[in-house]
Amino acid sequence: MQILLAMPTTGNIPIQTVSSILSTVEKGKVNLLMMENSLVYDAREKMAREAVEQGYDYILFADSDMIFDSEDLKKLLAHNVGICSGLYVKRNGSGENVAYSKIITRRRFPWREPKLIVDTSTSGFGRVAACGFGFCLIKCSVIKTMLKYYKSLFEPYKGLGEDAAFCHRARQVGFYTFIDRDVKLGHIGRQVYGDRD
Repeated sequence: MQILLAMPTTGNIPIQTVSSILSTVEKGKVNLLMMENSLVYDAREKMAREAVEQGYDYILFADSDMIFDSEDLKKLLAHNVGICSGLYVKRNGSGENVAYSKIITRRRFPWREPKLIVDTSTSGFGRVAACGFGFCLIKCSVIKTMLKYYKSLFEPYKGLGEDAAFCHRARQVGFYTFIDRDVKLGHIGRQVYGDRD
């Protein structure tokens, strides 16, 4: 089994993420592909296609601001599902999960942005409507099937960002998104100290 660890980046990678990469990459089993690109959806698209073309079994998307290790990857692999993410929270200090139990869209006039309902569960394995791809494992067979139906898998559309748009497209062709909430990941953020807002 071969896995491509795919990391889009805008250039700088924190040392904690570098340590995560080093603990996960394993010669002949888990290979690394980093792509510098200001358009994350474009980088994800190119890396997904590369994984399929190179004959990988899985692609593991990991963002350049995440903390993870090889055990986290093993836990996701053990579920043997098409799309599976670990649990992490937004970097804004809200503690809100980057996993969504429902996507509410309005198809009639007036058109409105979709609403993502946050999944509030903090433990267990289960299905979700969408998740962030900060640490998300996808079978390349899922990507290969989706490419038969879609010109672009990650391009944002209908008000959805690239990760939710991918999950939505996957669901349209029969693939569910799962999350293992017991795979707890770190999300590196920045904080400003002082009186300045």
